[in-house]
Amino acid sequence: MKTLIIIGSYPNTQISIDVLKKCIESLNKNFDIALSTHYPVNVDIQHMCNYYFYDSENPVIQENNNPIKWFRNELFYLQVKHLKNHAYAAYSSILNALNVLHKQYSDFFYINGDTLFSETDILKLINLKDQIGNKKAIFFKEFEGMVDAKIFYSDIKFFIKEFSNINSKDDFVKYTKSFVTPYVSNVLESYFAERIDKYFSNDIFIINENLGKYFDTSQIDVLDSINGNPEKKRDYQVHLVKENKSNKIFFVYINNNVNFEPKKINVKLNDEEFVLNNGNYSFYKEVYYDKEVYLNVENSVKIYSVDDILKNKDSYIQFN
Repeated sequence: MKTLIIIGSYPNTQISIDVLKKCIESLNKNFDIALSTHYPVNVDIQHMCNYYFYDSENPVIQENNNPIKWFRNELFYLQVKHLKNHAYAAYSSILNALNVLHKQYSDFFYINGDTLFSETDILKLINLKDQIGNKKAIFFKEFEGMVDAKIFYSDIKFFIKEFSNINSKDDFVKYTKSFVTPYVSNVLESYFAERIDKYFSNDIFIINENLGKYFDTSQIDVLDSINGNPEKKRDYQVHLVKENKSNKIFFVYINNNVNFEPKKINVKLNDEEFVLNNGNYSFYKEVYYDKEVYLNVENSVKIYSVDDILKNKDSYIQFN
């Protein structure tokens, strides 16, 4: 019997479906695949796997203490809060598979469905268990004090015993609510890191290298999720946020490309079309709105609810 890999995914767009297929194809020759989702997949994808688990309940966390990311430059401060957090949904999809398969398998890998492995790194994955010794699980270091939840390995009995103390979304929120730095409330990585540090540091082998460097010929974390719609990650961010202490709404562009390589980015904002140069460090523009805002960036279309933007008081731009 091959080693089990549980793949977690939420394939609700064509691009996430295409990436998921490539992920499964890169793994199913060498591993038994259990796909576990909260969004239904077609029969063709099911037939690519050994097992398929579908849970129609998608327990999204919508709490005041969801993670926040921020950006600052000489012009403005930007703070963006995640309205929807899928940490517990990912956690529950792992348990959905393990609760059925724990008698057939002794151990497993968990892998996000937007991971595309090269043949070279498949061999690294196969040989990873050789490093475990008498430990019960393997996690990768994300940064100091934090482990990564996108790829990890564990003995199944150990995982069910020590990492299944959460029985509901509310339990997860309650358990992580008091987390302090480096842990963050409502984050799966923080849940694992806190449990490991407090109770199981001697049982876990931590690889002191991040996933991108370890699997350096593969594509890790290919997709980003904006308002629940997966899309391929770009070397820039775009946001629609209100101005702090007003009801003005702004389109904000931030360049994440450290090399600032020139690139023309076509944008359509409601009925207005313009072009951004990816060499620009940042750009903002006031949006004149009715009930919705239409945004098309490089042919990726999203329609934002103005009410949602204005209600999300923790996501805003504040000018210097």
